[in-house]
Amino acid sequence: MRSEFEIKPAEEPDVTRLQSLINASAFQTNGQGQLLPLNKQEIEALVDQGAFYCAWDGINLIGCVSIVEYAGLVELRSLIVSRGYRSQGVGQSLIRTAMEAARSKGYNELLALTNTSAIPLFEATGFKKEPRPPEKLARDCAKCPLLQGGCIEEAVVANL
Repeated sequence: MRSEFEIKPAEEPDVTRLQSLINASAFQTNGQGQLLPLNKQEIEALVDQGAFYCAWDGINLIGCVSIVEYAGLVELRSLIVSRGYRSQGVGQSLIRTAMEAARSKGYNELLALTNTSAIPLFEATGFKKEPRPPEKLARDCAKCPLLQGGCIEEAVVANL
């Protein structure tokens, strides 16, 4: 049964809940996890920029996504959907929200790094596999806990 949900820009009161949702799925040195951890200040900055979006089922935060601009690129980051809400369209809706946000900022492409199991989700929304850009390697990959053990992510890009 598909749940009803809505996606809204994140607000300051959402920061603590966002941090819990993200860091519960953060990469660990043992290979577990799905995304880069974010500290409270990083989340607050993205919320202040209007670059974080939340999926809600009533009062329950069920997913999130952000867009991050750097070095002339815009990247979809911190995409996560709570386990009980996966395969119900929440992830695709969050991806489409990020795509529209990037388009409204004047970008023609949106980059994402994702684990191989999520490639079909991204392909369903128009992304294609691409080489990982060196800007990403320098900015985030160098501090990822999985760097030494082997990266499990692939780059995907969508034309907007």
